[in-house]
Amino acid sequence: MNNSKGLLPLNWTAQKVFWAGTGIAIICILVSLVNIGRFTMDEKIFHYPNVLNVLDNGIGAIFNSRYSAANTPVPYFIVAFFAKIFSPSLGLARIVTFVISLATFGIGLKLLTLVGGKAFDGFVLLF
Repeated sequence: MNNSKGLLPLNWTAQKVFWAGTGIAIICILVSLVNIGRFTMDEKIFHYPNVLNVLDNGIGAIFNSRYSAANTPVPYFIVAFFAKIFSPSLGLARIVTFVISLATFGIGLKLLTLVGGKAFDGFVLLF
């Protein structure tokens, strides 16, 4: 499909994509925080209990029977670090995840443009 008529803003700058992506992410985190207490099944059974497990047992948590995750334990250690400072809560976990996701989006967008990619393609990094 020829996109020369400007159906999509493929010529957006990295800065414009970053701020649009940040806006989308802010809407998502606000919806997420408003819905505290409405755990998703995955969050209720695996993620949040893993954070509490790491908070209680440190690195030993990844070797006990309560730890269950298909991904690396790094996100749980990061959230547990902040939970020790502030107090464990699902809201805190979601905020920490939001900040890390936004930083990753910014870094990925920068790397994409450094290798010659179109900044607009950076939207895929949000997902």
